[in-house]
Amino acid sequence: MGDWKNRIEQLLRKHPEGLSIGDFARIIGTSRHTVSLALAELKGEGRIEVRKVGSAKLQYLKSGGGKNTSENTPDVHMDAGGAD
Repeated sequence: MGDWKNRIEQLLRKHPEGLSIGDFARIIGTSRHTVSLALAELKGEGRIEVRKVGSAKLQYLKSGGGKNTSENTPDVHMDAGGAD
C-alpha cells in the first residue's frame, strides 16, 4: 500500500486544487477501491484532508503549498453529472 500512498501524494503535489477518488483511479490506472484504501490510510496518518465540493470529495495534502481547506475556501456546488 505504501507505493500507492506515495503515488497519491506525488499527484497531490502536482494538483494542489485537489483530486477526487475517480481522478486518482483514472490517472494512476487502478480501481477506486484501491485508491480509497490508500486515502483512508493517508487520512488516518494526518497527511491529507478532504473537502466536499458539490457531490465530490476532493483530497488535499494537509501540509505544504497545496493546502486548501473548507475554512479558507467556500464550498463550490457543481452539477450532479460527472462528479465522483
